[in-house]
Amino acid sequence: MRAKTGPSDWNVELQGWLVEETPRSIRLLDDSGIIHSIRKPQPGEQRPKGKGKDISLEEYFAKRHDAVWDLQPSDFSEVCRQFLAKGLPNVDRKEKGFRVMDGGRSELSDHAVKACRYACWAEQMTEKDLARKLYAQAVKVHALYTARFAPTDESQTLHEFIANKLASWYRVGAISGGHGGTSRQEILESWEVVAKIPYHKFHEEAQEMIRAYKSLLAEDRGWTEPKPEALARMTSEQKAAYWLYHLRDADAGQNSDPGSCHVLSDWSYAMVLGEARDKRPKPPIELQKLGTAALPLLISHLDDPRPTRCEGHWRSYSPESFYLLRYGDCCQQIFEGITGFTIHERGGAASDYPMKDGKGKEVRARAQQWWQDYQRKGEKQILIEGTEKGKRDSPEQARRLIAKYPDVSLEPIRKGTRKMNDSWDRTWMVKAVHQLKSDGAIAFFREEATGPFLSSRVAADKGLLLHGDREGLRGLVREWNNLKWENYDSFQDEWHIDELIECLVASGEVEAIHTLAAEFHNKPVHVRSEIIHYLSQLENKDMRGQALSAVFRDAIDDLLAAALTDMDTVASLRGGADGKQVENPAIGDLAAEAMTNQWNQPKLFDIYGSLQARERQRLEVKNAWLTKRGRQPLPVALHRKTTPAPDAATAPLLQAVLDANTPDARQEALKKLESIGLPALPALRKQLGKLTIAHRAHAELQTAARRIGFILAEVRYAQDSAKPTKEMADRVQAYLNRPIRHEDFMDLLHSVLRDPPQGTRGIKLILEREGTDNGALLIVSLVADKKPAPNLAPQLDFRRRIVIGSKRVDSGDSVLAGIGRKVGLSELELGDFTDKLKAAFLAAPNEYLLVELLCAERR
Repeated sequence: MRAKTGPSDWNVELQGWLVEETPRSIRLLDDSGIIHSIRKPQPGEQRPKGKGKDISLEEYFAKRHDAVWDLQPSDFSEVCRQFLAKGLPNVDRKEKGFRVMDGGRSELSDHAVKACRYACWAEQMTEKDLARKLYAQAVKVHALYTARFAPTDESQTLHEFIANKLASWYRVGAISGGHGGTSRQEILESWEVVAKIPYHKFHEEAQEMIRAYKSLLAEDRGWTEPKPEALARMTSEQKAAYWLYHLRDADAGQNSDPGSCHVLSDWSYAMVLGEARDKRPKPPIELQKLGTAALPLLISHLDDPRPTRCEGHWRSYSPESFYLLRYGDCCQQIFEGITGFTIHERGGAASDYPMKDGKGKEVRARAQQWWQDYQRKGEKQILIEGTEKGKRDSPEQARRLIAKYPDVSLEPIRKGTRKMNDSWDRTWMVKAVHQLKSDGAIAFFREEATGPFLSSRVAADKGLLLHGDREGLRGLVREWNNLKWENYDSFQDEWHIDELIECLVASGEVEAIHTLAAEFHNKPVHVRSEIIHYLSQLENKDMRGQALSAVFRDAIDDLLAAALTDMDTVASLRGGADGKQVENPAIGDLAAEAMTNQWNQPKLFDIYGSLQARERQRLEVKNAWLTKRGRQPLPVALHRKTTPAPDAATAPLLQAVLDANTPDARQEALKKLESIGLPALPALRKQLGKLTIAHRAHAELQTAARRIGFILAEVRYAQDSAKPTKEMADRVQAYLNRPIRHEDFMDLLHSVLRDPPQGTRGIKLILEREGTDNGALLIVSLVADKKPAPNLAPQLDFRRRIVIGSKRVDSGDSVLAGIGRKVGLSELELGDFTDKLKAAFLAAPNEYLLVELLCAERR
């Protein structure tokens, strides 16, 4: 049957088997195996019309199958024949420049399932030949899937493959329903469907979930919700039992991908499920608030396999990784939140959830042992011993020890720190001592300032500064000056150096800023951007809460002013008001923004402006700084403006175009019009506004306007460009004052890729047209060669971006690596960039256009 549903202009149609029809509704089984229960309209009810594009996905899904407005028979055999005629999915095709999603994995598996489902139905309809053909199609697509995605897995036959796919879909539906608020009875029924499917790997899980939901439902039937006043009068132990019961409805979600579900974080509820649910008390957080009074009950449920509504996963595109946290998993997180003691060790093959790893009883035994020790030894001794161990828990134990028993905390901290061989753990142990107000803390920091890890030494130097010891500043400066920048690895060194930068900036000391300013331009781009970031975040006080001096402020201004000419870009994308975006801003742009914000004059610089506008504004910011220093301002290049040609020059030529009876006559008049150049563009655009698209001259006038709009009014080399050859310099100069074509752009690019000038390793091109009749700007930069980073394999970088108006039509970074050999620039594959560039040159002359391209050997 074919059922037309939803608003009249949505064209929603369901096709499948009519399972049941009553005067009020139908039940339709679609070809995905889903049964839809859809109401019939009331007498006299009119089919609604949709709201157009302004509709949320939630509203769309709610209304697309709201009612069945037409139900007609359909030919199942014909549907099958059409399915067979389409053949196997072409997973090598490209869609909008990209290969199909996930390489076609989902498309192939869905096709195999559908072919088998159709074959089963055809068999039941006694269409034996059709069933055989459909089955043969399923065999082919399964073989293709196996060859592409599981070539070494020969154990999964077609029927096992289909069974696993079907069971996985129903399993994910049950988990999603559990997280989303579906009734436990309905979730139980979903798991019972999973259990009924034979030959799949989720059987044991399904049986466990059936037992668990039956247990929860039995408890639900016997539960009486107390009134608020009765809850308020309960003891802590009674409240623990109350919130433990409601743990089944905790619905925390995961807010990073990959990541895990953290049931003690408010964010895990608000970010995933919305503010409405976030306003309700969260059972895990309420249990944590009860502290040690809740521990006996929590411990008794650490191996409880019953599910909550909290959901976690490895990756959102990996259905088998979806998991509802069990009571035991939540109790483990709450126990650790209350005690600061780890009972589930992660890492290696272990997940974030002990019940998923089959470690419930093991975790419970650890917790019971800790609780016995706690009752026997007392909190103080437990914290001392936990601190002394020098394990991952020790920093948290140290923080608690300092907060409650500061007089006995230092020696256990010293013992524990000496045992720590992990930079992260040791750093957090040193940071814990920042809160200890005692003379012994200074001695501890001085010891750790010569420790084995940069990050822990930085934390120790910060501790000295916080306690008023200037040796901390000398230590921070020494650490900075001892860094080996030639060995810098952004992936390994980033967080250590970021903390060092943050401490130097927050010190409030002029010497610290001078240290960061020295050789600033020779530092890695990430380091430069982080220096500016922390300077921009600085408020009115240093880390000790003391007001920043005017001399310190001046030192910051001097550093930022020196960075204004730095055109290296930072890989980032940031949004602003009114949908504005800035992508990959230059260090100089970040410096200008930081300066003007520090001066409380943000209107001096707009980081979301055009490239040329930012250039002018950076110079204006530099002049404001020079004026503050009593120095002579620099000349600021005026905004390029084109004086419109007089009507006497353009009107006759435009009229000649309109009056021309042949294309040749129009081209002759247009050639004379184009010879006027940019001054002719305002009149040409005005004339276009008066014509309809159907006018015989419209298309040619539009093409002429595009060409004139692309006249290069300015061509130059970037400040950091290597010196070009005379041949290249002449080639670039020849583009000036004539329309640039996409062929010219690509010819210039390929000339360098084929034969890079000596001492260079690539080229960067920027083409910008502001769309204000002032022509285009071309900036050329030959990327100067330099010594490669240590152990860096030969690699080529290809970065591109095309923006038309406010829309980014192309963007991306790719790398070509040489496996055991050097790779040349000529080997770069530009993909569909050429086609997108060609399309960009069709943009209207009043539209903003930006093209950025980098092709270079990585260093």
